Amino acid sequence: MDVENKKIADYDLSTITEMLVPFYKEASLSDKQKMWFCLSMWLAEAKVSPISTAIILRVLYEYTKDKDPIIKLVAPFIYGYKKAGVDIEPYKKGIEEKIELGDLNFSSLPDSSSPDFIIDSLYELLLTKMSVGRALFIIKRIEEILGVVSPFLKDPIFGVMRFNPDRYVIAEPINLKVIRASEFKGEIIIGDIISDGIPTELVVYEYLSPDKKFLVNTKFQMEWKTNMSSLPIFIPESSFDEVLTKLKSMRLIRNKNVSDALSALINAYMEKGKATIIEKVEGVIDERGTEGSNVGNK
Repeated sequence: MDVENKKIADYDLSTITEMLVPFYKEASLSDKQKMWFCLSMWLAEAKVSPISTAIILRVLYEYTKDKDPIIKLVAPFIYGYKKAGVDIEPYKKGIEEKIELGDLNFSSLPDSSSPDFIIDSLYELLLTKMSVGRALFIIKRIEEILGVVSPFLKDPIFGVMRFNPDRYVIAEPINLKVIRASEFKGEIIIGDIISDGIPTELVVYEYLSPDKKFLVNTKFQMEWKTNMSSLPIFIPESSFDEVLTKLKSMRLIRNKNVSDALSALINAYMEKGKATIIEKVEGVIDERGTEGSNVGNK
């Protein structure tokens, strides 16, 4: 992966640092390492320079008067970038300068093995030291700053309600709930539970007119994970109304008026790269006998 020489604005750098301070102060060395692994992978996905990440590390380390050896935190930071596919060597000198260390021997840091700090959710880690509302807020705010959704499957997905941008719909993967929510003073305020399950896979079929100039129909294939069953629930290619009917028939939906929230969640999955989008031509039968010849994936 190529990482742009992209730096975080000072204000945004301070925002990320300040949000993580309460967690950092209470965290063990092991938890701080896990935090740096997750955050570094996310920053790498956002194509943020490792040098900017090194600045956050140093500021957080000094502000909290951390007594643990800073090299113990550099290891998961470097590993996170490497795991994201970034060649860290070109940034070696800049990292050394920002962290104020001597010559870093990258080859001695974890690489091919699986270190203990590898986890699959920053959100789940934050929950060990703070409320659900605050943890959700931090994940949402980091996503807004970076412009990239978290790369971890167990981190929440946020959708914005079309006619009320101050309210959200959230797929919360730890408890497997879809919830309505709002924001107030640095917390996400959880509203009603929409669904006892979340989409884990989404394929969107966009049917185009024969001249491929207009979108004439959209269908969805979904897989849902729920605490009510050990097996995922599969919904084959269906219209939006058919998906909603299926979810209601399986008693996954708790509320009658959920079409707006489900629509906002599907849009979020599509916009944030969590869905596979396949274009087809309306009315054309393919070689398998199904409607719509494939145009290709978006």
